[in-house]
Amino acid sequence: MFLYENEICPVCSREFERGDDIVTCPECGTPHHRECYKDYGGCKNRSLHGTDFVYKRGEGVSAPKVEKSFKYSPFLTELPLGEEKKDEYYKPENAESIENSETGEKPEALEQAVSEAAEPQENQDEIDGVKTEDVVSVVAVNTFKFLPKFKRNKLFNWNWSAFFFGSYYLFFRKMYVQGAVFMALDYVISLVVSAAFMSAGVAYAKVFVNVKTPNDYLEAWNTFSADPEFKNYMIATAIILVSTIVLHIICAMLADSLYRKKVFNIIRIVDEKIKMGESFSLIGPMMSMETNMSQKDMRKIFLSRQGGVNPWAPLFAMIITNFLLRML
Repeated sequence: MFLYENEICPVCSREFERGDDIVTCPECGTPHHRECYKDYGGCKNRSLHGTDFVYKRGEGVSAPKVEKSFKYSPFLTELPLGEEKKDEYYKPENAESIENSETGEKPEALEQAVSEAAEPQENQDEIDGVKTEDVVSVVAVNTFKFLPKFKRNKLFNWNWSAFFFGSYYLFFRKMYVQGAVFMALDYVISLVVSAAFMSAGVAYAKVFVNVKTPNDYLEAWNTFSADPEFKNYMIATAIILVSTIVLHIICAMLADSLYRKKVFNIIRIVDEKIKMGESFSLIGPMMSMETNMSQKDMRKIFLSRQGGVNPWAPLFAMIITNFLLRML
């Protein structure tokens, strides 16, 4: 198994092979050969940045194969023999006009512009010293949403998914400890409020214990609304509701920074194990079946397995939550 098997570099239109030096765009996640990325001066799909475009592994977003052109380009050190047409040029914005096109010589300003264009920007290859391609491997899903936030590295952001789903979102992103903390806070608040207003809860249970139909529920509600404990019950309900909303707001503001820390920790721990001499067959037992792969390719696959998402975790968390609420 190879992480970029059957995928094509959008610059040179060659399929990636095991052992290739591959980098990914921090904006859209498109993979390139490192040399192709440098020569092109960045991502091949940068014209799509700022849109909903995102590279999806397995769907093969790449450029069609293009026959090599011998038109003059600053990335060619010299013109092919027999080439006479020199009226079309690639010209960087900060380059001077080409004065010696007859001889193929490039002015000094143009050579400097070519050198700058060929060097990838530091923030495109790394985020705080961590390779962007490693971050993409760990995040796996919706990388285009997280990479800009990871670059800004702010403690407080806003994540709508975390707001609506709270701790379940954290479990979905494999942040099990953080999800358990938020779930425990919600449970403890409900437990404290229920204990403080226990008499109201008992009165509510006595009235609604035999409710089976909507008409029975309406009649029971009218009866309970006249009970002296009705006011206390409504206060308890309001406290639980407000506390839940507050916890969801806090979760929405901290989710991205917590996730950034987790992603970077995964990469750091894997690199530390490599420095200590551990192989990936020891780090993960399932990797032992892939001994024909290079350590570099196995590392990428292991990062993707450690990261990504777990769609089953929120379901298990929901079952546990319902069980605990029934005990209140």
